Amino acid sequence: AALAVIVVLICLAAALYIYNYESRLISRPLRLMVFLVMFLVMLFLAKLGSLYPQWVYLATGTSITTAIVLTIVYDQRFAINISMLYCILACFAVSSVPTIDLFLTMMAGVITCCFSLREIRTRMKLIEVSMYASIVVFLTAASLGIIQNMPLMKVSSNAGSAALVTIAVGVIIQGFLPMIERVFGIATSMTLMDWSDANQPLLKKLAMEAPGTFSHSLLIGTI
Repeated sequence: AALAVIVVLICLAAALYIYNYESRLISRPLRLMVFLVMFLVMLFLAKLGSLYPQWVYLATGTSITTAIVLTIVYDQRFAINISMLYCILACFAVSSVPTIDLFLTMMAGVITCCFSLREIRTRMKLIEVSMYASIVVFLTAASLGIIQNMPLMKVSSNAGSAALVTIAVGVIIQGFLPMIERVFGIATSMTLMDWSDANQPLLKKLAMEAPGTFSHSLLIGTI
C-alpha cells in the first residue's frame, strides 16, 4: 500500500507536468495511448531485467530509450523531466527499496542523451549520442561501485553492462526510427532532408509541370 501511494504520487506529478507544459498531448488520445504503452513496456523490461542480477542495468537502457524517444518526439526539457520521473518508477520496479546508484546511473545517461540530441540530421547521430551516453554511464557506474568498496571485477562488470546496454539502445532506435516517426506522427530533420531529394517522383512531376513552383518550394524548404 505504501509503495502504491508513492507510485500514484509520481504519476500525478507526471500528469500535472504534462497538463501544464505539454497539454496538446492530452488532446490527442492516440498519441497519449502510445505514450502510456511505451512507459508500461519500458517498466516491464526493467522489471524483467531485475529478475536476473547480471541484467539489472537493463533498467538503464529502458530509461535511455524513453529519453531519446521523448527528445525526438517533443523537446529536451520535456524529455528530461518526464524521463526523471520514469527513472524513479523504474527504480521501484527493479526493487521495492530503490538504490541511489541505479538512479544516478540512469539519470547520467538520460541527461547526456537529452542534451546531446537536439536534431537528427545524420544517420550516425543516434549512434554518436549513445556512445557519449555509454561513456558517462560507464564512469558513473564505476565511480559509484568504487565508492561502495565493491570488488574491482564486480565494478567492471556492472559498469560494462550498463555501457553495453546504452550503446545497444542507440543501434536499436536507429533501426526503429521510421516506425517511431510513423507511430507518433512526426518527421525528423533527416526524414525531411530525404523528402527534399529532387529525385523523388512527386518532385520530378512538379519540376516538369510547374518549374516555378518547384524552384520556389525547393528554395523555401532549403531555408
